[in-house]
Amino acid sequence: MHKRFSEEFKKSAIIRVQNGESQLSVANSLGISYKTLNRWIIQAKGQMPSENVSLSEENARLRKALKEREAEIAFLKKSSGVLRKDVVTRYAFLEHCIRCAEVGRHAALPVTRACHLLGVSVSGFYA
Repeated sequence: MHKRFSEEFKKSAIIRVQNGESQLSVANSLGISYKTLNRWIIQAKGQMPSENVSLSEENARLRKALKEREAEIAFLKKSSGVLRKDVVTRYAFLEHCIRCAEVGRHAALPVTRACHLLGVSVSGFYA
């Protein structure tokens, strides 16, 4: 069963993604498939002039970089006292952050980046 969505509905969903929301969260909040939303975005990019596409891609890249830096800054603020401690304490702090979902696969800050910021090795963390 195929649902038909109005052009206005599609445009509002695309604009939300272009404003920095993740495709998955927009799709979930609107009750549509992630693949459907992705198809709409690809079609919209195909309809834009090439100059606008590169500009929107640049904006998306910059938003992603900003989100990563904000996550790094928040992580470093929380870890200020830990940076002066020994390696075992830093690993324990990293474990705590992963349990709290502040670091890891589904968080804004990957484990490898968090290990680098704390000055510990990734292989030592997983050992």
